[in-house]
Amino acid sequence: MKQVQLIQTGISNYHQIWKLQQQLFQKVTREQTDNYLILTEHHPVVTIGQKSNPAHLLADQAYLRQQGIELFHIDRGGDITFHGPGQLVGYPVLNLLDFKPDIHWYLRNLEEIIIRTLAEFGLPAGGSKI
Repeated sequence: MKQVQLIQTGISNYHQIWKLQQQLFQKVTREQTDNYLILTEHHPVVTIGQKSNPAHLLADQAYLRQQGIELFHIDRGGDITFHGPGQLVGYPVLNLLDFKPDIHWYLRNLEEIIIRTLAEFGLPAGGSKI
């Protein structure tokens, strides 16, 4: 089993971390390198996913700019998400073939790890009720 390398960036620009994720993805999939976990905080940014509903963005772009909030369109699913200072964000860049090639297994375990980690800090969390 390959190792997972931790990359801690401190507060960062979203675009910078987006490019880093893409570079690491290429390394993991093409060069068969170790896997990575990026931990970061972002300068204020709103990301807009491919499946977002424009009506869900309640502020116009001029207002966001005025508040110093960047707007970034991403090629992932999801809707509209705000990231900002004080919010720890983790980006795993993994080749599941190094673990278990089952996305459902991966997501269940990722959720469980987050719940247990939060519990260690006295923060209650629970699994999804789907």
